Amino acid sequence: MRMLIKALILPPGLQLLMLAVGLVLTAKSSTSLRLKRVGYGLILSGFLSMLFFSLPVSVAVLFKGLEIYPTVTDQQVEEFEGQAIVILSGGIVRGAPEWGRDVSASHTALRLRYGVKLYRQYKLPLLLSGGAVFDGAVPEAEVMGRDLNSDFQVPVEWLEISSRNTWENAQYSAELLAQQKISRVILVTDAWHMRRAVGAFEHFGVKVLPAPTGFKHGNKISWVRHLFPSSSSLSDTRMGLHEYGGLIYYWWLANY
Repeated sequence: MRMLIKALILPPGLQLLMLAVGLVLTAKSSTSLRLKRVGYGLILSGFLSMLFFSLPVSVAVLFKGLEIYPTVTDQQVEEFEGQAIVILSGGIVRGAPEWGRDVSASHTALRLRYGVKLYRQYKLPLLLSGGAVFDGAVPEAEVMGRDLNSDFQVPVEWLEISSRNTWENAQYSAELLAQQKISRVILVTDAWHMRRAVGAFEHFGVKVLPAPTGFKHGNKISWVRHLFPSSSSLSDTRMGLHEYGGLIYYWWLANY
């Protein structure tokens, strides 16, 4: 049900629905003039909003409010005195044919690569967080651990395999860390996801030094390209709107 709601309210689902309803209202000869005007309005609104959400400039504005944490520095790490590095899952590819097994998806791979850099630089133990979204599937943290061992020869200290979302990433990781008497962690996730992740971890009593990667805002592209629509920009807009929705929902959870 949740997946259906997301599909309907996030781009391009809502825009396609507006276009479909608008076409139905305008196509019927028996439709009143007033309803036809509503239909034309839905078609125009659906088209213009789809165009707006497909522009790189719209993505830049949207992600500016999400990517509030800059890249981490050596001085910050030294002053923070972190006890572990936590890397959050960003999805996996089930049964990748070229690998013959489940592997980390692009967002997860980016986070793992940056987490490895931090591990080699600061020699802190790693915790990987990510359960199975669907019942019976392999937990994402296990896939991440296999990738780290096989591709980077990096040991993993702890796996958190029960979570299904960012809130549970924080909740179950906090419980696992508390057993190890760890309360200060360097947190690795995408820059656009960091704001929500930090809020969740701090809610469960874990002190966090954000170490974002995968920045969207501030990418250097020409101003001309900012004005040309693209499918990737539409996908990024969907992701950004989802994050804002998550921030609102997590604020409600934290204050309920």
